[in-house]
Amino acid sequence: MLNVNGICKSFNNRNVLENVSFKLERGKVFSYLGPNGAGKTTTIRILNGLLKFECGEIILENEKMNPYDVRLRKRSGLLTENPGFYERFDAVKNLRFFGSLQGMDDNVLNERITEMLKEFGLYEYKNTPVGTYSKGMKQKLALIRALLHDPDIVYLDEPTASLDPETSLFVRNLISDLRKKGKSVFLSTHNLNEAEQISDWVAFINRTIVVQGPIENLKNMLFGKTVIIEFEGEREKIREILKNYDFEILDSRIKIRNVSGISKILKDLLDSDINVSYVYPEEHNLEEIYMELISNEYKKH
Repeated sequence: MLNVNGICKSFNNRNVLENVSFKLERGKVFSYLGPNGAGKTTTIRILNGLLKFECGEIILENEKMNPYDVRLRKRSGLLTENPGFYERFDAVKNLRFFGSLQGMDDNVLNERITEMLKEFGLYEYKNTPVGTYSKGMKQKLALIRALLHDPDIVYLDEPTASLDPETSLFVRNLISDLRKKGKSVFLSTHNLNEAEQISDWVAFINRTIVVQGPIENLKNMLFGKTVIIEFEGEREKIREILKNYDFEILDSRIKIRNVSGISKILKDLLDSDINVSYVYPEEHNLEEIYMELISNEYKKH
């Protein structure tokens, strides 16, 4: 649906984005991860036609987009980290204003406002000044604003930051619903547990894309396939049996990396009177992937 090829951007002769390339597919959740200053928000601004890129190309549904292209804004909905409402206005006035900027028909706009305020549990507060809303209520209103014109691509910049657990769950469920409806979701977040739960594809950026792919592929690429064997027996005997493998003994566990032929290893251990109680693959989460990548990036500089 959206192809980003070799995008670059600099500020004051400092490269912020360098040769950034990825693909955003319809009906998928794409998580964009990286440390502060890595270029995440700059990318989002470029993809929403709010910031000029200096090289590369953006192709939306086989059409090449120009910098500041209004077609990018028409097809996308944006949730920024700071909502930025007119706080003396009520919800309806705010939404009518932002909907008009999208060129929405008045009747369609009014219907959408009523429908979505009800769906998001804000209808009874529709005439209340937004400045009196809680953070969670403002975030829901910001989500309504992003979705009001029924965009194909939804950009979410830290959508659950500082939210209570109930509102955070609401946002995660909303993302799942958007995926089911065939929307593309671009998620920028520091909440790695959240990203792991809902992502189809993950890209790690530090000015350029360091690595990207499905989470399971990244786990295998960074850590290999590691097997844990829990045992009782003599460690020296185990070291002799496993001398030709990449292994580590931790208390009563053996960690065998990039293992093949696990059946032979288990047979050799059992034949040597090593009591094996459990055998299971080692699990890694997205936080471990992130920290491994961060560590490798620091080593380069």
